[in-house]
Amino acid sequence: VRGEARLHVHERLAETYVVLRGEGEIELSGERFAVRAGSVIHIPPGVPHALRGDFDILNFVVPPFDPADERLLE
Repeated sequence: VRGEARLHVHERLAETYVVLRGEGEIELSGERFAVRAGSVIHIPPGVPHALRGDFDILNFVVPPFDPADERLLE
């Protein structure tokens, strides 16, 4: 992520992010948290989230990503 992934939510899928390089912040349900290389973030279904910063992530999505499940909130 370089820049921003806008606030959004997934109703059916869960995501787990592993930050590989860099730093930034993640917003989860209105709270902001700093992230950096080594951070692991699990996002259950239904939790609004956004990413900001300059970092590389590995993203695990269960079940597989379906664009119809993503809803922008901004």
